Amino acid sequence: MKTIMLFIILLSASASYADNILADIQSGFTNIFSTKDVCLVDSGQASLQAVVEQAEKAMSHNKCVRYLGEYIETMLNTAATTDPGAHVYTAVGQFIANQATLGRVGKLEAKNLVKTYFKKEFVTFSSIEKKQMSSLVCEYGAGTDMQLRESLAEDAKNELRKKELGMLKAMDDPAAYRSTQDFYDMSLVLLEGGCIAAGNKIN
Repeated sequence: MKTIMLFIILLSASASYADNILADIQSGFTNIFSTKDVCLVDSGQASLQAVVEQAEKAMSHNKCVRYLGEYIETMLNTAATTDPGAHVYTAVGQFIANQATLGRVGKLEAKNLVKTYFKKEFVTFSSIEKKQMSSLVCEYGAGTDMQLRESLAEDAKNELRKKELGMLKAMDDPAAYRSTQDFYDMSLVLLEGGCIAAGNKIN
């Protein structure tokens, strides 16, 4: 009898333990999908303004702030397919500025986001000291490390893709993007020699 009672107690405890595990798993899935729902910004919106409004709502939740870059790309892709033009810079730029004003992102991060998508200058090269370089410094100065050059070149290529999305596709400004592409090409030439465009004042 004692053996049977002990077996029943153990069986009951095991069932209770299993129920607790199942509850934890269900709770985890609920949290995951809850976060996804709260932070979701629909890429199928009919207008840029609709995406901005949805992103503003999502950004009010701290856990969604990490998706800021994705929200910006959704805005730009939407604008590119629905209503490209110069007004996109104003709308998206204001959205980014609002996030800085509300303390959701730092002011420097906000400034760099605008520069990344809409300006000719490359954030990738902004950490390099900006000074006039002689040809000798260009040959043997900052940037001669092969690994550093390769890393900068890859980052710059990714940034150019973002500028293409912002300037060419969303703003529909081929002249501005063409100038940016020229700047990018010249930067890589100088980078190959150990220089960067910003240091040689190529504007």
